[in-house]
Amino acid sequence: MDLKNDLYEILFGAIQEGLILVNNEGVIVELNKTGNLMFGYNEKELVGQKIEVLVPMKARGGHENHRSKYNEHPTSRSMGSALKLDGVRKDGSEFPVQVSLNPFESKIGEKYVVALVSDVTERRENEQTLLKLRESLEQKVKERTQELRESEKLYKSIARNFPSGVISIFDKSYKYLFAEGQGLYELGIETSDLIGLDYLDRIDPRARKQVKEELAEVFKGESKSFEVNVGERTSLINAVPL
Repeated sequence: MDLKNDLYEILFGAIQEGLILVNNEGVIVELNKTGNLMFGYNEKELVGQKIEVLVPMKARGGHENHRSKYNEHPTSRSMGSALKLDGVRKDGSEFPVQVSLNPFESKIGEKYVVALVSDVTERRENEQTLLKLRESLEQKVKERTQELRESEKLYKSIARNFPSGVISIFDKSYKYLFAEGQGLYELGIETSDLIGLDYLDRIDPRARKQVKEELAEVFKGESKSFEVNVGERTSLINAVPL
């Protein structure tokens, strides 16, 4: 029993990728069962044919040039991971492939290349699905961003024209996050003048305790409407939690 030959036969037949042995002239010398099935040929049908028969017609001329240059400086390398490569079946249908090339020389000096071919149709389809999903998400983000910008413009427009009053937004430490309304402009105050300042500092000291107690309930999640009386001036405050 020749153990080396037996191992060769087992590995050559069992591997799930297509194995194609090509000589220095680009002629197919041998290929395994998976390679035949992948390209739709019967056993031995491809032996003796040029490797270009497995390359789409539009790429055959270029492939011959690449093969000639490769034979001048043969090295082990992978093709089709970044570069999109296609193979062509006997029936003319094309499919995406990834190819690994491994040159070797026989004991009598004959040069060959072993091509390990993988059908990456499923992977290519998954990549396209992910690409379409990413493009869809990017489009939704753009649309949503535009909607938010338009909503923000509308909100600011409404707030800015809030009659005889001010719309204020502040955090739990009573620091201004936003403020708009005609009441500000009547006082000659710009929105930017208030951001980061303490809301309570703008309340008359005589009413500050009442306002703080009322707003404490709002921070707990309760909407409130209350009046603040200071001297002859009465103000109505409507407060809602955000």
